[in-house]
Amino acid sequence: MRFFTLAWWRGDDESGGDADAPTAYGLHLEAIRHRLPTDLIALEESGDLNDCRLSSFKLSAGAGELSLQLETFEADALLTLTYSGLKQFNGFTDLLGGVGGSVGLGDLGYGECDVLPDGLIEHRLLFSSGIEWVMTFRDLNLRREPLAASMP
Repeated sequence: MRFFTLAWWRGDDESGGDADAPTAYGLHLEAIRHRLPTDLIALEESGDLNDCRLSSFKLSAGAGELSLQLETFEADALLTLTYSGLKQFNGFTDLLGGVGGSVGLGDLGYGECDVLPDGLIEHRLLFSSGIEWVMTFRDLNLRREPLAASMP
């Protein structure tokens, strides 16, 4: 993560550089928004990624597609993010640990995006376990449905 680092989230960033991460990221997002897919802008502006949980993911390597299903707490919705034109999917962990939260990957705390020099988009997600996922892709589709309607 470039703005919402785990050290910032834990409150132990001694450099002081990330003290105003939301403002710095907001300025960054404004500068690149014209190069981002509409659904990614809507997702970033909704704040729905903050404090949601990953319920499932599906990687279709042959199709170059990754789908994430996330349950939001605030909006009581199920989000399906489908990254198409997927070029890379990476994961990292902070060996010092996360900030606590639910089991597995933990709660999804923050997301941030960027545009790479070749025009591809990078979406970074930080979980409370200290695990960070980074997707590099061409397009994103967002589907939102009420959580109750998605349950069997």
